[in-house]
Amino acid sequence: MTVTGIPDLLSAGRTARTLAQVQTDFTRAAEELSTGRQSDVVAATGGDPVRLYAVERDLALNAGRAINVDMAVSRAAVTQTALARVEGAANAVGAKLLAAVTIGDMTAAELEAARSRDAFEEAVSALNSRFGDRSLFSGAATDSPAIAGASAILSEIAARAAPSQTAEEVIATVDDYFTDPAGFATTGYLGSTTDASSAEISPGQHVDYAIRADRDEIVTALKALALGVMGAEGGFAGATTSTRLAVMGEAGQRGLTASAGIVALRGEVGVAEERLETAKIRDSAERTFLQTARNNIISRDPFEAATEFNALEQQLQTIFEVTARLSRLSLTNFLR
Repeated sequence: MTVTGIPDLLSAGRTARTLAQVQTDFTRAAEELSTGRQSDVVAATGGDPVRLYAVERDLALNAGRAINVDMAVSRAAVTQTALARVEGAANAVGAKLLAAVTIGDMTAAELEAARSRDAFEEAVSALNSRFGDRSLFSGAATDSPAIAGASAILSEIAARAAPSQTAEEVIATVDDYFTDPAGFATTGYLGSTTDASSAEISPGQHVDYAIRADRDEIVTALKALALGVMGAEGGFAGATTSTRLAVMGEAGQRGLTASAGIVALRGEVGVAEERLETAKIRDSAERTFLQTARNNIISRDPFEAATEFNALEQQLQTIFEVTARLSRLSLTNFLR
């Protein structure tokens, strides 16, 4: 028979409350030991969490900006690679073609100019480069291709140039296609005339790194390549050796100009890349500083946390042992 009285009930109640409190403290101490952070951040700030909230806000802003800068760095790198391809395409109708035309070597000129169509296709492919689901050269219309297919553009130019009798007329026709509002601006360039959004590198400071496919430097390269195709393939009414050489000579001259223009454009993107990389480093340093500031406010000393954890663990063990002994008390056991 177990003896139970009012004092025993009161004692049991106190023991239960003590056990509940110790268990709560033990759970908190275990969490603080594993995370290195105080669970009660308000208490950690001395009852004034304003500074902590300001640091947390700045960390959130830093994280969002860092994501955008990282994305911009990657997009700028792909843009740089695409422009290198356009530069390489422009070189296909550059110095070698011009040299062959200058000495009147039709065979060599045809051989060099024959690369124009493939080079035009390479340039269009590069200008339709994407990063993820974003088109890089279509301005604000990031979901749209920047340029129509190479065959479609060259076919339209060829149709316009077909009646031409002289090299001057062919050259003028190619130029007109790229300046006519109903030409390249409508059927060739498919992007937006508004630039893509810039990247914020700090509050109120942005970097423009996106290039549109209707930039003058790029259009100059496409013109040179189109002229190379017209000179190599003929296809116009007045196509003779002399008129074709004249068209190819113009293509070679413009190829040199276009190549220099693309190099300058790549330099422009390179400057933007440098600023983005600098911003990336600065964001990383700022993030480290803010994380340190936050830790200084809410971090828990690991030695103190371990000491408290061990003390609470021992206290729990003691309570369990006492409770177990009390549960075995009875008159029969007492009389023994």
